[in-house]
Amino acid sequence: MDTLKITAYTDPLCSWCYGQEPALTALGFSLGDQLELHNVMGLMLPDVRVMIGADDAAPARWEQLKAQLKEEYAGAAARTGMPFSSAHLDVMPPEDLNSREMCLGFEAVKLQDEAVANRFLRLLRQAALAEDVPVGQAGIVRELAVMAGADREKYDASMADGSAEHLLTLDVDACHAANVTGYPTLKLEYRNNELVLAGCQSPARLIAAAEHVSNGKIRVGTPVFTPKNARKLLERYGRVSGEEFAAVFGMTDEELDEAVESLVEFGLVKKVVRGTGYFLEEEASSC
Repeated sequence: MDTLKITAYTDPLCSWCYGQEPALTALGFSLGDQLELHNVMGLMLPDVRVMIGADDAAPARWEQLKAQLKEEYAGAAARTGMPFSSAHLDVMPPEDLNSREMCLGFEAVKLQDEAVANRFLRLLRQAALAEDVPVGQAGIVRELAVMAGADREKYDASMADGSAEHLLTLDVDACHAANVTGYPTLKLEYRNNELVLAGCQSPARLIAAAEHVSNGKIRVGTPVFTPKNARKLLERYGRVSGEEFAAVFGMTDEELDEAVESLVEFGLVKKVVRGTGYFLEEEASSC
């Protein structure tokens, strides 16, 4: 069976990469094993302290950067519908705002299992951009990796022996070789066809691109919403946002509200409000 391959040049701390999740989730859930997703880390923000400097004007630059990020988060939330919170920016020290530890953590998990690494990347983005978790700290990244299913000892070994660092260097080099100028950038490949999309794509646009690059060989259907399919979605992706849920099942806002209300009422999912939106999680008691 021919597969659609997507190489996502990305960064865990990029708000627009996080906003890309509804489209990728909708495409991935519909295609299943027909989609190969490979995330390539761009290391967008290695250390914010380099940006703001260490002179007397550094505090003012830090405040200016935080204001810019708050504006960016608000814009991304409005456009993509994903949950965002900027509360952490009011209390976070500059050294905790970096994507280096997250990128390294992703590489350490990828060395174990790429599918687990992709799930871990989702957790990182949710923690950083919706839950105000200081994911610039190595210890917190490590715990999230274990939560995602990574082996703790193998993770530590990859960090200690430099293999995670080496893989990150290769990823950054790959971004440069592909002439990536912004994140996210998606490269779609089907057989000998290739299509590059720059910027955050809506579900409809990404699906149309997938069908186009495959000359119609890939057909992306919309799964029917049922409690069983809802559980399958959560089993595959873990926690999903309301916007992802709506994108997967092709729902209007009203249809989404009704579906979520029924799933919560019957104890199948838990609605977790975060920032400007919410996530859906499997209830521990559901079967």
